[in-house]
Amino acid sequence: MDQTRITKAYSLEQCTDICRLCWRCLHGKQCEAVAFDVSRELCALSSTHIVDGGNMQDIDGIVYHNRHNC
Repeated sequence: MDQTRITKAYSLEQCTDICRLCWRCLHGKQCEAVAFDVSRELCALSSTHIVDGGNMQDIDGIVYHNRHNC
């Protein structure tokens, strides 16, 4: 992950919405990927795609995906 930001979110949907609406929060770069930690309710935003191609994954309560035209 290149430029990243961690913020509070209560669901994957909210995390994805934050990514979609984020224009200045990653030093002017568009948000390209999100990771959501279910147990801690934390959302990580990234200005680069996640390496695995962005298929919806769930590893130890962390769900992550790449943003594609949303």
